[in-house]
Amino acid sequence: MTSGRLVRVAGGLVLVVALVILSNGPLFVVARRIYDRPGFWEDPFIRPALEIVGRAGLVAGLIDLWRGPRRRSVVSLVIASAFAGLALWSTSWSVAPTLTWWRSLVYLGLVGFAWVLAGLSVDDLRDVLAVFSSVTVGASLAVIVWAPRIGIDPEGAWRGLYTGPNSLAPLCGLSVIAGMAWFAAGGLRRPWGVSLVGLGLFVLARTDSVTAMVALGLALVVSGSVTLCRRLWVEGHRRWARGVLITLVSVSVTAGIWLLPLLWRAPTLTRRRELWDLLWDRIVERPIAGHGFFAFWEVRSLLGPYQFRLAGSAHNSWVEVLLGLGAAGLVLFAAVTAVAVARPLLSAWRRPDASRWFPLAVVSFVLVEMLTESFVSWFSYMWVLVMAMAMAPVAGRTRAGAGEAADVR
Repeated sequence: MTSGRLVRVAGGLVLVVALVILSNGPLFVVARRIYDRPGFWEDPFIRPALEIVGRAGLVAGLIDLWRGPRRRSVVSLVIASAFAGLALWSTSWSVAPTLTWWRSLVYLGLVGFAWVLAGLSVDDLRDVLAVFSSVTVGASLAVIVWAPRIGIDPEGAWRGLYTGPNSLAPLCGLSVIAGMAWFAAGGLRRPWGVSLVGLGLFVLARTDSVTAMVALGLALVVSGSVTLCRRLWVEGHRRWARGVLITLVSVSVTAGIWLLPLLWRAPTLTRRRELWDLLWDRIVERPIAGHGFFAFWEVRSLLGPYQFRLAGSAHNSWVEVLLGLGAAGLVLFAAVTAVAVARPLLSAWRRPDASRWFPLAVVSFVLVEMLTESFVSWFSYMWVLVMAMAMAPVAGRTRAGAGEAADVR
């Protein structure tokens, strides 16, 4: 192995470790089982680990930025930094200023971490996410088998190393997407890809997470449709492209008409809608700047109704941003989200192959998941991935001998 390859592998492993920490579950398991702590963000083991990732991410991001953008979007970096800066500024009006202060500082570091991830090639990003998801899902399965009291919740759903099934399920979805990308890459990765897809689907089914299953299905349909139709069009099979597009749209509309009423009445979504209705009264109390970033759920005086105390989060990233940072934060959050969709979509449109399908599938899955969970909070790897997709280079147009991705800022 050459020194350059060794450095890439070592760097990839460091990124995997950081993502595992940002998946949160292992931190809480260690805090509760080894340190006998209740499992709060401020616990002696949890907070230092998150602060280390934040500081390391900030330093690595600044060093990487000093070396040059290398086709990444500086505009997206500025918008994501503005969101983190607003979160830090919200300390001055936060209902829990001490908590907002240190948590926002970590989020500032996560912007740097996202900048580093955005600088990876698509193949390297695929490998990092594949290893990350296989480690977390595989370790969770081991816990479920050997320590079921930890890995299975009281209702029988699998949660593995995580606090609940809805935290493990998104990792299963990522493992399916990464496994499919490994299979498409061919070579020695192909059998590992099949294994990773199988592992993800098997554990996902036992989490009973309807939201993750729907998110995975939508992500695969959307990303696959765009890539396949554009591929057929570029290769001159325009009649086939139109036929496939019409068929997919027809099937999707029919399935949507049948599934949406069922999902709308599903208990998990019904409870969320009831919670969102209650939270709206809190949002309109401070509609412009919110209650302070990552602070609302820590103040018991604000958690009057039983539903609030039981929920622990808004179970929707958009609602969570409104609670914490109001309309000002929502504008920046929406901007990052929009660019995170647009850049992978443009890449898949310009170069419709498996490598460009992967980022589009990942961001589609993550953003659908964020509609039903507050992954913008919790120092989540999900928010890091959204920022990274917003900053990542856009592929150049497909042509003979096409080189590296073109710079689109």
